[in-house]
Amino acid sequence: MLNDLLDSGEANGKDLVGLYTAMGDKSKEDMDFEKSKECYMSALSKALEEYGESSIQAGDAALNAGNGLFNVSDYGTALKYYGDALAAYEKAAPDDTDKIVEVRRSMGDCHSGSQNYEEAVSSYQKAIDFLKTKKGEGDPAFYLLFTSMGATLSEMGRFEDALGYFRKGFDLKKNFVGSEMDLMDDYENIGKCCEKVGRYDEGIEAFSKIVAAIKATMPEMDFLAQEYQGYIDSMKEARSKQ
Repeated sequence: MLNDLLDSGEANGKDLVGLYTAMGDKSKEDMDFEKSKECYMSALSKALEEYGESSIQAGDAALNAGNGLFNVSDYGTALKYYGDALAAYEKAAPDDTDKIVEVRRSMGDCHSGSQNYEEAVSSYQKAIDFLKTKKGEGDPAFYLLFTSMGATLSEMGRFEDALGYFRKGFDLKKNFVGSEMDLMDDYENIGKCCEKVGRYDEGIEAFSKIVAAIKATMPEMDFLAQEYQGYIDSMKEARSKQ
């Protein structure tokens, strides 16, 4: 249907922004990231024509274009469009905290994907600082920022610092999820960092939470529980040698 509307030639410039965006969203759902990128770039071109570069619409389109490029691992070009989106939002919607934080986090993700870890840390910190001034410290948006920062610091070998951010994310997330299974990734991040810094008791506790959750809710996935049990056994052995 979307292609039929496009082929009909009946859509005007502003309609085309939404049409190309919808096509990009659909292609992304279908995992066709190249087509998604192309659609988002077309939407951006139309948004710039119709609304100007300092508009919210141009910001949204540039953010989508950046996301499309990120999904095909073109991090350098994605950064350029994220920068354009940030500039548009700061002019047209300076109080739209969610969008500005999303862009800064996405810029951090690009830097991290390019292994420019110091730049990634800087981008995440700017997003954290901005969000803190706008919404305090309990907003759910902090979760992605904390875990992204933790992952990047882990890549840098800064496991103590990473552990601090993973714990911050965990402490926040546990307030708005329904079960221990929803915290598995967080327990794993914490457990692996604890192992790296020799905090074996804490690491064993984290992985034990995962094993217990799997056995309680997904007994058919016992092989996965055994994989995590391997981490526990390894840390118990390391602890015995301290």
